[in-house]
Amino acid sequence: MFLLSETLPTVLNGRLNELVCPLIDGRRTAADIVDSLRDQVSPAEVYYALATLEQRGFIEETVEGIPRGESAFWAAQGIDPVTARERLASRPVTVVAVGNVDAAAGERALRAAGVHLSSEASVVVAITDDYRHSDLDRLDEDCRARGAALVLVKPVGWLP
Repeated sequence: MFLLSETLPTVLNGRLNELVCPLIDGRRTAADIVDSLRDQVSPAEVYYALATLEQRGFIEETVEGIPRGESAFWAAQGIDPVTARERLASRPVTVVAVGNVDAAAGERALRAAGVHLSSEASVVVAITDDYRHSDLDRLDEDCRARGAALVLVKPVGWLP
């Protein structure tokens, strides 16, 4: 069984992995997988395989109320998805466009990720098309003067 990821392709050897892995689809529960394989391997072996895959970071349990992709993203970062959601909701941000970018699109994306937006937040997210834009220097000075954190986001291109 080949497992491809962004960081490291992995070969999972053994009959147990060959039986279990194709059944991991995000819809079946561990109990469903055990039931599907009951006549081929013992429940203990299936739970062992699932636990090993989870321990190695190859699978994660879904979190009720959080989309699977979002949950997987946070888990891949080593952050509990529920904790991430709580932190995002409790730390409002202000969005500022610097350069030729669509701040409204950035705001929509942040809201969709569970971020609370406020014009008086202590975190400023500057969306820019160029990290060297001269207005960023002034924004940085302003943020430092009032004790706000500045986060730069460049959603376009490869270079500055």
